Parts: sequence; structure tokens; C-alpha cells
Amino acid sequence: MNPPRFVLCRADFLLPLAAPDRTERIADGYVLSEGEVLREVGRYTPEIGRRIRAACGSELLILGDAVADDGVPKMNGVLMPSFVMAHGHDD
Repeated sequence: MNPPRFVLCRADFLLPLAAPDRTERIADGYVLSEGEVLREVGRYTPEIGRRIRAACGSELLILGDAVADDGVPKMNGVLMPSFVMAHGHDD
């Protein structure tokens, strides 16, 4: 089976860790990726969820298993989309 083209993840907090404001903290944030590319990052709203689900259709994987009113569960955690290769051993 092929991996999904798009992946949507929503969490309690989002820490962008990138310009223009590295100190920004976003409550109820989301990340939309297409393969290895981040397509959207920001504050989540139900309108954003509907737009993404309509645009991506069956090619979208939504992470999380909690029941959500709008179909996009919010995970109890922090998204740090620019924190790549947090720990690894590339031998």
C-alpha cells in the first residue's frame, strides 16, 4: 500500500521555532505535510480543517484517534515542525 500523499496533525500547542518570531507559541496548532514538505503550519480552526479535508480528499491521513466534532482530533502534545532529526545515529 502506498503512503498517504498528505498528512494532517493537530495538537494542543505548536512551536514554530522559525522566523519571523521564534518565541511564538500557538494554542491548538496544526501541520499539513505533503510527503517530506510542510505545506501549512499554524493555528487550527474548523474552517481550515474543512478546507484541507475537501482539498486533499482520500489522499489525506489525519493523525490521532480521539473523536472530534469536526473530524480532526487534537492530540495532547506539542508540534515542533522545524525540529528535524531531534535524535538519531547516522552511522
